[in-house]
Amino acid sequence: MPNGKKISVFALLFQGTAFVLTVGLALAAKFWHPMSASGYGKPGQVSVWGFLAAFTVMTAFVLAILRHRLGVRVFSVMFTAAVFFGVALIGLAMAGEAGAVIGFSVAVFLHYSVARVWSFDLVLSVGLAGVALSLGDSLAPTGAAVILAAISIYDIFAVYGSRHMVGMAGRLLDGGAGFAMMVPVSPKGLLVRTDRSRAGNGLFYLGTGDIVLPAMMAVSASRTGLFSGLVVMFGALVGQIFNLVVFFRQDRLRPVPALPLTATGSILAYLAVSVFVN
Repeated sequence: MPNGKKISVFALLFQGTAFVLTVGLALAAKFWHPMSASGYGKPGQVSVWGFLAAFTVMTAFVLAILRHRLGVRVFSVMFTAAVFFGVALIGLAMAGEAGAVIGFSVAVFLHYSVARVWSFDLVLSVGLAGVALSLGDSLAPTGAAVILAAISIYDIFAVYGSRHMVGMAGRLLDGGAGFAMMVPVSPKGLLVRTDRSRAGNGLFYLGTGDIVLPAMMAVSASRTGLFSGLVVMFGALVGQIFNLVVFFRQDRLRPVPALPLTATGSILAYLAVSVFVN
């Protein structure tokens, strides 16, 4: 990776905009058609321990299959299918079955035919909004906060302790599997073909969990009103921006766990809105 110290304003703006798009779409879909959105899940339907158990099993499964070359392809297919499903959920909430079909079709076209950084990130942002809508509607806010805190601790260990998260990302990149948001440090990075994108070549990567989990928290918090969800979104955004500043201020750019600061911002914002507003 290139040397650090110089903060990319474009990267800050791009990542912040992409995050607001994801959370904003999830919240808009929830309140645009409440009857449709509420069909995705009921608060408390998913337990904290059930979620964390599923996360643990899925993480172990991914680490196991990535030991084999074919596993990278399997993971890529699973990841892409989940993103397309999320796009369809947003389309369904906003415009019914026709919206789901159109959204899915457009996502497939952008992903496979356009295949640029901007198109990949756009599809990913919308898809993660759908995933966040489904998960956030199924979790109570306190449960979502516990999940964020627990996975943040895991994120620190996975990057600085065992470093298996870094190794996993490397194997996915070497295998050409798109698995995270590609954040360009300059506008020209938006036009890079996805099959030629590599970290350190004017791009760096933000894990999908660092986006979808705070978005999930915002959707869950919005059960008491849209304002609560927006406050949590703002808190998470502050955490993400601060994390980016820390990332760029390193002497040499290295992977850093992005979720802890974002989760801290989300949880503090939820506590604030719970005490002073609700």
